[in-house]
Amino acid sequence: MIESTLPDFKLPEAEDDYDRRLLADVTRIGWHHVHVEGDGDGPAFAFSLGFYANYRQPEVIVFGLPPKTAQQFLNIVAVKVAGAGEALVPFKAYEDIAEGVRIAFVPVARRHYPEYLGYAGWFYASIKADLPVLQMVWPDRQGLFPWEQGWDTSFASAQPLLCDKEDQPAGADAGDAWPFDSPPNVMCFTVRGILEDAKPILMVSRDEEDGAWQFLTGDAFEMADAKLVSLQSMVERDASLRALADMPAGWMAWRESPASAWSRQAQSQQTDD
Repeated sequence: MIESTLPDFKLPEAEDDYDRRLLADVTRIGWHHVHVEGDGDGPAFAFSLGFYANYRQPEVIVFGLPPKTAQQFLNIVAVKVAGAGEALVPFKAYEDIAEGVRIAFVPVARRHYPEYLGYAGWFYASIKADLPVLQMVWPDRQGLFPWEQGWDTSFASAQPLLCDKEDQPAGADAGDAWPFDSPPNVMCFTVRGILEDAKPILMVSRDEEDGAWQFLTGDAFEMADAKLVSLQSMVERDASLRALADMPAGWMAWRESPASAWSRQAQSQQTDD
């Protein structure tokens, strides 16, 4: 039986059969991997529980992979941190996790914990210290990571990057140079649901007269919910918006979910249909 050496840590009380299996894995093997299915609001993801409690290493989360693949990757990481006692270095390109593919790890910003790591909050409820978490990041088809110049932004919806921009390596430029014809600080229109409720951006339009951008959920809204934000803040929130950088004034784009491709048409065509 594996016992945690983490100060103040106590295993939580199991509330159902899944909790009991999770706690049994953590005490018998040293870790358990939680899998969350993808839906219309985001991609599938998986994360570890037990790395920090038993080995004083950050927990790891990974997005956009089939469950078996995510399980294999997290198990390889588990061998590194548990068997070899190897500390994972943020932004280092590892070539011994997936054959022929570089893998990197980035620190997860605390603001993302409630959305993606709720189970970890239950598991680590007894500790007083902050819980460290790293995101396992896989590259695009060219072998580039999101912070490297030339990275394919079409992968952004399958793998949201959870680190803060200031934590990225010096000189990193996530997603290449600024691609929009509007400056980063230009004011845009969005709604409260996107900013405060983390609803996905599913509709984007540009005013025909002045080219102003609007980022919407696709649902009806009240003007009281309208918000003004900078274009850059929206692109940092959802890097897949870079795919719309060349959309001309008077056009609109939409998608069914964050994992779907964008469709476009002139707003005049929508009026005519």
